[in-house]
Amino acid sequence: IENWLESEHIDTGGIFIHDGSGLALIDRVSTRFLVDLLITMKNSEVFEPFYHSLPIAGDSDDIGTLRGYCRNTRAAKNLRAKTGSHIRIRAHSGYVTSRSGQMICFSIIANDYTGSSRTINNLHEKVMVELAELQ
Repeated sequence: IENWLESEHIDTGGIFIHDGSGLALIDRVSTRFLVDLLITMKNSEVFEPFYHSLPIAGDSDDIGTLRGYCRNTRAAKNLRAKTGSHIRIRAHSGYVTSRSGQMICFSIIANDYTGSSRTINNLHEKVMVELAELQ
């Protein structure tokens, strides 16, 4: 994995892959790394199947983890992202098309937060909707 990332000129300096599952407590990635990966995928010949494999926000027909997010907003059925969660960790990384028609790659991660996961998810949702509203 690291060899492929380096061949794609994605900086691996800030990542730590222990077992490849993403569940090891010592695994680490940054939002910069994830955005670089999303940009690389956007420019890849396999972008279409990759993009269509991501959950769709606000689409009640989608079986993905975002179907309840961004309902009745500009992000609904427009935003596709991978979610991630673990104890006191919430992450959303993906693509949304802005009001001006630009596809935006984004990554939002909250680590070691206090309070409820619902509060963090709601905050992430607000950011995702704001990205969709950008001119």
